[in-house]
Amino acid sequence: AYILRKLWQERCWLKAEPPLVEPRKRRVCVIGAGPAGLTSIKQLLDEGHEVICFEKYGGIGGVFLSSADKGGVYDSALLTISNFMMAFGDYPASGGIRYWKHDQYLRYLHDYADKFKLFPHIRFNCITTKVIRSASGVGWTVIYTTQGQALSESFDAVAVCCGAHHSPNMPVIPGIDGFKGEIHHASRYKNNQIYRKKKVVCVGIGETAADVVYEIAQVAADCTLSMRRTPWVIKRNPYFPGFPNDMYTTRYRWSANPVLYDGILNGWYWILRKIIGVKNRHASILRELCAHSGNGPSFQFLVKNDKFVEAIAADKCRTAPAIARVEGNTVHFVDKTAIEADTIVCCTGYDDSITLVEGMVIKDVRQMFKHCYHTDLGTDICFIGWARPNTGGIPACAEMQARYFALLLSGKRSLPSNWKQLGKREAAIESKQFYLSSRLHTLVQYSTFMEGMARLIGCQLPLFTLFFTKPRFWFKMVFAGQYAPQFRIRGPHALPEQSIAFLNQGELAPAPFMIRAVYVLGPLLTWSLHVLSLGLLFGRPLSFDKEALFSI
Repeated sequence: AYILRKLWQERCWLKAEPPLVEPRKRRVCVIGAGPAGLTSIKQLLDEGHEVICFEKYGGIGGVFLSSADKGGVYDSALLTISNFMMAFGDYPASGGIRYWKHDQYLRYLHDYADKFKLFPHIRFNCITTKVIRSASGVGWTVIYTTQGQALSESFDAVAVCCGAHHSPNMPVIPGIDGFKGEIHHASRYKNNQIYRKKKVVCVGIGETAADVVYEIAQVAADCTLSMRRTPWVIKRNPYFPGFPNDMYTTRYRWSANPVLYDGILNGWYWILRKIIGVKNRHASILRELCAHSGNGPSFQFLVKNDKFVEAIAADKCRTAPAIARVEGNTVHFVDKTAIEADTIVCCTGYDDSITLVEGMVIKDVRQMFKHCYHTDLGTDICFIGWARPNTGGIPACAEMQARYFALLLSGKRSLPSNWKQLGKREAAIESKQFYLSSRLHTLVQYSTFMEGMARLIGCQLPLFTLFFTKPRFWFKMVFAGQYAPQFRIRGPHALPEQSIAFLNQGELAPAPFMIRAVYVLGPLLTWSLHVLSLGLLFGRPLSFDKEALFSI
């Protein structure tokens, strides 16, 4: 009955004609020309809007624009998301699946801007200082400075795309103000030369920190990594070279009940550690870090970079718990140990608060509907790029947000009548799921977020119909990586031929049989336990998000 109902629903919305409305043309300001800003310009232009983008620096790319006078990307940066997952749905990556270096991704962004003629809409070296609601209550006034001159312009709508990676978050540590050495933040890191023969304490661990700690450990006289909580770490290529970890970011994997799935995974890791044993020291350290992270991968941000583990395994870096206090040049840890240090490097991420709108500080982006619409600001201002998946890429999420924003401004789509209540419900779900990474308010579950945005846009795939009509293609859509071109097969501004050609590549096929067998059995066992125990006992499944659970 459930399958028949889903088939009927899909048939209805596939045949449904979009309402005939005369598109509205709006004058829109886009703030920032990073990945989120570029895709916002493109989606707005597709809908016929007039777009002007203010970019702080002299080039596009945001954090990927490398220069000596700005933070962000470092010299050796290698992305932790594959090129297929970092690329936009309307401009898929070419040349095979791999990890891009930062300059390769910047080249991709330049190609994207060239292809869709975005540069004429960008004003460089314009620093946006404030966004103010117009006196009439309709539209916005954007205040910016360029060449030392303060200017302002009026717009019908604003897309804030400056991103969550521009305000470094400094840790609060008793006595750190009296530290006699140097204190740096990883956002300003370029290379390890200034740390040669120094005693360095690195505070915090994440994907950037994994590289920073490794590089510093190669040249420092002493390197210590202080962590409040160990992370769940994933190798870039978990099983074989050439198979990036996000090839397993699939509908099938993330539809499984997270409580049961992580319980199975934690149990398997316990067996590896306690019974089978791991002879490789690198793998042993990796398993120990995951085992003490507090729970499984479904409940926290995943560090998709194990480079720092190499330094620990080679005894070039030691680990320590959280810092209790700093006295002079002595760093004291909560386990009563202490070391002398010349430099403290804070790898503590960024503050994702938004302060551009006059009279408002948005401290928790999770309280906004789909991380982009604030309940007190309406639909003519959208915050794009504050949805960061625990696995998957920010650009794909930003593209979906931008598509929806452009359609809303055109009058072709509208917010759900209960969007404010939905926003609160989604915030509660995400806060509960990612309780181990409670400071990262931008975190979303990739598959759930993308499917939710697809339903709003009208570009979701009819998976139940595909199962019966194109089973081979259905298999790829469910078991292969959930890349952005999947959401360009149908819906507004669809690119079906380009998208299907990309998705039919051999490289997107499921991984080798033995790996895929293990990968498939985990969720399959989860689903079996789920149905047999909870489904039959309570008549409904236990899930953080019912829509996500039944997304396939």
